[in-house]
Amino acid sequence: MRNINLWIDRIKRVPMSEEAMNHWLGIARFFRAMEYADMVRTFGDVPFYNTPLEESDLQALYKPRDPRTQVVDSILSDLKFASANVRVSDASITGDAGLVINRAVVNAFMSRIMLHEGTWYKYHNLDQAKSTEYLTAAKTAADAVIATNTYSLDADYRSVFSSMSLAASKEVLLFRKYETNQITHSLMSYNNKEPQTGASKNAVESYLCDDGLPIGVSPKYAGDKTVDQYIHCA
Repeated sequence: MRNINLWIDRIKRVPMSEEAMNHWLGIARFFRAMEYADMVRTFGDVPFYNTPLEESDLQALYKPRDPRTQVVDSILSDLKFASANVRVSDASITGDAGLVINRAVVNAFMSRIMLHEGTWYKYHNLDQAKSTEYLTAAKTAADAVIATNTYSLDADYRSVFSSMSLAASKEVLLFRKYETNQITHSLMSYNNKEPQTGASKNAVESYLCDDGLPIGVSPKYAGDKTVDQYIHCA
């Protein structure tokens, strides 16, 4: 987080056009929002910092946690700035477009993060006004991705999980490129070679029921001991 705040602070010293500066500030604020979104999901209230700290800043370093709402509002502010300023595409970047942050990527993650926070506030009955604000932001961001007419669902669902490369996928906005002996994992071997019985219980439960609700609140969820019980939530 300190590195990101240093980036935001010091990029203002770099001679570049206003458009370029706002683009890179948007990238930095996007990453800051992502980091804080992960921390909020894990810890709830967390100390929020939007300036770089020094080792001597003891009062700031040991300050108490800030309220979740304050942090999420800051996350939304960062994401809105990024959505307005990160480039739609960056012609200066060569290679696979799915390896760089563009405006659609920002909007996709804003939709995901705000959907989580909006439903958290809604179903925990914490603040319905904030829930509406966050869910509206999620909808607006999702609509912006759809409006690009760039992405669509792949015909082969399995290929999203078992392809050697996602560069040609129509539904993947951002992916990680693996290189032999450099960046690797064993998932491909598991998906395509090792014996398996199907998706994990955790993966299945991450899908909504066909009424659009998660299993925790959907009246259609009747348990998961059999496929017949789970048919409306698959």
